[in-house]
Amino acid sequence: MPENPTPHADGFVDAFVHRFQRERARDLLRRSGFGGLIADGIYRSIDERWIETIVPGQQTAPKIAAALHALGAPASCVVLDGRSGPTEVEVPLAGALESIVGWDDDVVVSCLAGELAYLETEGVSARYILHRPASRR
Repeated sequence: MPENPTPHADGFVDAFVHRFQRERARDLLRRSGFGGLIADGIYRSIDERWIETIVPGQQTAPKIAAALHALGAPASCVVLDGRSGPTEVEVPLAGALESIVGWDDDVVVSCLAGELAYLETEGVSARYILHRPASRR
């Protein structure tokens, strides 16, 4: 059996999407990739138990990186957005956040597949940390 080429996208759906929306999201992910989930507004289906709004004074790339590291984020991550391809590529977390924070576009930075991610959506102050510890799965 081939190794899963999209553990971060699959982990995002399995861990953070509300259980009533999960099967639909999995199907959309299989058919259209993560870009299809973004286009469909998947952020509206996030289970509120796992989302924390980042307060405006903490919405800088270095502060977000520090918060993610405090929750166990490694130095690299995977960026998932409307342009995500069929395979996932790890990039440095700090650099990814420097490029993305304030972008005002729908994007996920997955730090630990199915456990820890940063979500930015269109709109003012629309920045979140998604955290679902492995012990809560």
